[in-house]
Amino acid sequence: MEYIVLASGSKGNATILRSKNGIILIDLGITLTQFEKRARPFNISLDDVDAIFYTHNHGDHFKPFAKLDELALYATKEVAPTFSINEINPYDELEIVGFKIKVIPLSHDANNTVGFIIEDEEDKLVYITDTGYLSEYNIKQASNATYYIFESNHDPELLLDTDRPFELKMRILSDNGHLSNEDSANYLCQMIGNRTKEVVLAHLSEEANTKELALNTFIKVAESKNINLNNIKVKAARQHRAISGGSL
Repeated sequence: MEYIVLASGSKGNATILRSKNGIILIDLGITLTQFEKRARPFNISLDDVDAIFYTHNHGDHFKPFAKLDELALYATKEVAPTFSINEINPYDELEIVGFKIKVIPLSHDANNTVGFIIEDEEDKLVYITDTGYLSEYNIKQASNATYYIFESNHDPELLLDTDRPFELKMRILSDNGHLSNEDSANYLCQMIGNRTKEVVLAHLSEEANTKELALNTFIKVAESKNINLNNIKVKAARQHRAISGGSL
């Protein structure tokens, strides 16, 4: 399985998963022009996508482009009530173009926000962003994946130092908000295992985080728990530039 994070953050999200049998897209919160530009170096266009899966209805994850009517869309009913969608719900399990997809509920201030655990013949990928909390059940379900694309949104001190409204800061810090770097690292350290090859820290705040801070926090927490990262690639997704990993 190959993953391509075209964009990750509050200004738009889109992640491509490609296997030998097909291509799916998780979220489309960037413009179609941005999508085509960033996907072109990987020889992918929107016409190549077999299905789009949406995590929730916030504008950085879902934009109601008319062209989407031509594609197979999978989402909870809260995401796109006016579109022709294939409705999904937490704990649904689907199989599409060789991908086995399990839908998991997340804790965010959008109704019915979900993440995905996706497997093909060789790999298991966990996609979790936009959550302030992860249940023990989901930690167990997401354990020992090959690849993680996992939220590491903010540093609390930097967040509190921004000029955002106090209510917004409290929302982000709550169990219905976003994972801090330290919370993200602690969850990941519970889940990574001997099968894990790559970890992508995702949905980094441009105002309340940095790539270096997120990566350093994860490495520091892993070291404190005596977790060996020598065989695991750790990187951070970007808002304005695509990153890729995995293999076909």
